[in-house]
Amino acid sequence: MQRYLQAAAHLNLALKHQYRPEVVTIVSLGRCYQELGKHELALEHYDSALRSDGPKAYAFFCRGHCRRLLGDEAGSAADFSQCIKADSKFHVSYMQRAEECVRRQDFVGADDILSSILKHLPLPHDERYKVEERRKFVRQRSPRGQKFHS
Repeated sequence: MQRYLQAAAHLNLALKHQYRPEVVTIVSLGRCYQELGKHELALEHYDSALRSDGPKAYAFFCRGHCRRLLGDEAGSAADFSQCIKADSKFHVSYMQRAEECVRRQDFVGADDILSSILKHLPLPHDERYKVEERRKFVRQRSPRGQKFHS
C-alpha cells in the first residue's frame, strides 16, 4: 500500500506540472486510488481522463473494473464495450502477456489473463474465438494437477 501512496503523490505532482493533464497520468492516479480502496476517487479520475484529449480505451477499461468493484454491473459492461469501440485491438497486449506466461510455463497465469479477456471484453466473434482456442491450448498443455478458475 505504501508504494501506491508514494505513486499517487508523484502522479499528483506530475499533473500539477502538465500543461494539459495527460490521460495516462490521470488514469494511473486513478489506478493508485483504486488499489488503495478509494473507488469513488478513482472513478473521478477515470471520468476526468475520459473528458481529456487522448486515447481513451484504457480509461474505459479501468473505469469498467472500478464500476464492477462498486457493484455497477451495467456501467461496467458499458465501459468494457466502449473500451473495444475505442480500440478494437485493446486485448492484443493482454494476449501477448498470456504468451509470455506460456513461454515461462506459467499456465495458470496465462489462463487467468485469457479468462479475464473473455469475461470482460465484448470482442467480435472471430477475436473471441481466437482467445477461446488459445485458452483451450493453454489448459491442455498444463501439467497434471493444475487447478483453473471457471
